[in-house]
Amino acid sequence: MIFKKKDVFKLSLLAIFTFSILSCVSVNAKNFSYKERALEGTPEDSVIFYGMYFGATDIHYTQDNSKYAPDHQEFNSSNGVVVSAPVKTGSHYHCEYMKGAVRTSMETATVFDSEIPMNYKGLDVQVPSKPGLYYIGFWEAVKSFESVSNKPFDGNEFLYLDWDEKKAEIEILKAAKNVYKGTSWEVVIDERITELQK
Repeated sequence: MIFKKKDVFKLSLLAIFTFSILSCVSVNAKNFSYKERALEGTPEDSVIFYGMYFGATDIHYTQDNSKYAPDHQEFNSSNGVVVSAPVKTGSHYHCEYMKGAVRTSMETATVFDSEIPMNYKGLDVQVPSKPGLYYIGFWEAVKSFESVSNKPFDGNEFLYLDWDEKKAEIEILKAAKNVYKGTSWEVVIDERITELQK
């Protein structure tokens, strides 16, 4: 399952980036322990969503469906990797904040630090009703390399990256496997990696 925003534009400067950025993928959740949260949900009754916003260093999600308990997840990563803690099937996570920078080979950077309005749903995650893993995609975090700072969010900064989907997902799953090693989620993560490698 792939979460794709409507009317996205394909990036024309893909040659700037290589998959070397994924060789050191890591993820850190600042407000919870993966091992503790992994005990709260299993692959049989909950979902882990995962993906990447290249260039983002801080990403915040909040569960905003009143039918479910409140939940706030903050991720910080040098490469914008998101690997959620187990979440309830059918819940809805609003991406409320994102911060980071994208540097080009010319050593210029686009800086962004945006609170995302509740009425903008393009980055939200509607958690599926089926438990297991849910891939939200591999995204570019900004639309240009013009140097800006504290730019107001206009809903147009995020682009779907047109790279090899399987390779991207495999590398992000490796980050997920690292944080879920030794839990029941490790098995389903390995199964998905094997499936993608066929």
